[in-house]
Amino acid sequence: MNAFTHNLPAEITNQVAMLATLPLRELRALWLQYFGQPASTQNRTYLERHLGYRIQEVHFARFNPELIQSNKARIESLMHMAQAAAKPVQDDRIKMVPGTTLTRDYMGKTHTVIAHPDGTYNYKEKPYRSLTAIAQDITGMKWSGPDFFGLRPKRVRSRSKS
Repeated sequence: MNAFTHNLPAEITNQVAMLATLPLRELRALWLQYFGQPASTQNRTYLERHLGYRIQEVHFARFNPELIQSNKARIESLMHMAQAAAKPVQDDRIKMVPGTTLTRDYMGKTHTVIAHPDGTYNYKEKPYRSLTAIAQDITGMKWSGPDFFGLRPKRVRSRSKS
């Protein structure tokens, strides 16, 4: 038992304890009653745990609505702080001026790619959505298109001596 269960009336404690004895169809009916929508799972443990939590939450909301509101405000504040602190996602896609022509010599052949205004590429008179797809078509293996066409600086790998 924890500090919260000491403050629960016996009827709430009994209702939560009773969940383990109910048939699955009754658990699902309670779910609909407490959550306002059908349960998305048949997992009994999941239903019991979430219903037990929700029953207590509803009780505490009636018993101490200020606590619920202050908790919601605190959660929103933490979420806002986390969003502000989150780093923007880096967009690694290469953007090229339409008409840009890329050439690459590979295995004794020169391969030419032309960038289009809609972000697609033309290689051997076929449209491609990415440079990576073209690089894979040329080499027959997984290869980063921007790396293949030399659009990114080469990464220096450090070797550590063991």
